[in-house]
Amino acid sequence: MLSRQTSKARREKRRATARDRSLARHVNRAFLRSRLDTVGLQFVVRDGTVTVYGAVGFPHERRDVLHVLKKVRHVGAVVDQIQIVMPQRPLMGTVQHPPADEPERG
Repeated sequence: MLSRQTSKARREKRRATARDRSLARHVNRAFLRSRLDTVGLQFVVRDGTVTVYGAVGFPHERRDVLHVLKKVRHVGAVVDQIQIVMPQRPLMGTVQHPPADEPERG
């Protein structure tokens, strides 16, 4: 009897994995249609839950990614692990100095 239970559990695990793969394909298609930049993001699908890891540059990018995920059919839950890393920009009017070994032009 134990072997039947074990093989049933294995079949259930395979089915869940097939469902997860199918959901991952739906997520992928949704982002292709949205044309959002997902470079730097990783999506993990497990039991209908999509966890997104990575970093974006601005809060609105994070919001847009989560919005697309929540619209995907069969997504049970979304776990947000996105970090917002603001790009560094030089201050306006900052004087750029040449490296010490380079002579000044003038």
